[in-house]
Amino acid sequence: MVKYDEISDKYVPLASEKASDVEIDTADDKYLTDFEDFNTDEPSYIDEGAKDGYILELSENMWTKASSKAVRKIIYLFMRWCAYWVLKLQAWVDKTNGRQDDVEKRQNGLENQFKDVLANATTDSEVINARDSQAFGKFTVLDDRIENIEKLLSGFVPQGVEITIERTMDALPKIYVETWDYGIGMVGLGEEPTGLFGGTTPQIIQNRIVSWTNNKLVIQVPLDYEKFVFDNRPSDDEYLLFNGTKSLMVHVEGGSALGEPDDKTKVTVTKNNATVQPNTLAVRLQQLETKVGDLEHG
Repeated sequence: MVKYDEISDKYVPLASEKASDVEIDTADDKYLTDFEDFNTDEPSYIDEGAKDGYILELSENMWTKASSKAVRKIIYLFMRWCAYWVLKLQAWVDKTNGRQDDVEKRQNGLENQFKDVLANATTDSEVINARDSQAFGKFTVLDDRIENIEKLLSGFVPQGVEITIERTMDALPKIYVETWDYGIGMVGLGEEPTGLFGGTTPQIIQNRIVSWTNNKLVIQVPLDYEKFVFDNRPSDDEYLLFNGTKSLMVHVEGGSALGEPDDKTKVTVTKNNATVQPNTLAVRLQQLETKVGDLEHG
């Protein structure tokens, strides 16, 4: 006999079997030892849920048929029924994913067609030449090149995001702001990227003093820092802000701090709404020139 033909010492031979032919393996004392009724109740959501006539018939016959041959056939049919619906569900999932891919491809195609129309509609040779950049390569339309420049500048030019610090001020302060990533304690020990234990090297970022009156110091920083939130004041002249694994430290020389070091109300970060201006090429270029000038003169 194979293992799953073995019987326990409580096995009662069938009428067609001889007691001397029944082999008992005492090594496995848990096989066929429970002769009590199976009384686990069916969950209510099964009884109250959707019904399939075919599977109801199979389950009913599996419960009532005495013939092992009939039960084996029921199990066989049940497995085929399961396989049918699993494959049908997989086909539906593949079809749905395929439709999503088609929609995204059509969307990208429409965007590219629109850009081609703009590109072909422009005949001014100066504008056409302005689409190409020696530093960043070729762009389909001039708008893409300008968008790329604006995105690059947003990380360096102090504009749009203001950090307001409640602090007594008696003279124009000296300020510098630095940032780093994966500082100690920002992630679990050993979870930081390879080679970044203790954090990245701090970098100084551009900033501009907006005002320093009425016990409020307001400075501007680049748009990249709009999501930072004040955490604590390590010393009276330092203000520490966090955004995920990134840190931002504002150093202020002049005046004196107000409130407790962990008073979150003493430092706020806000993003100013941009002034709506005509969306013309000339205006956008003028705005870019202004930003570059701000960056050069700090």
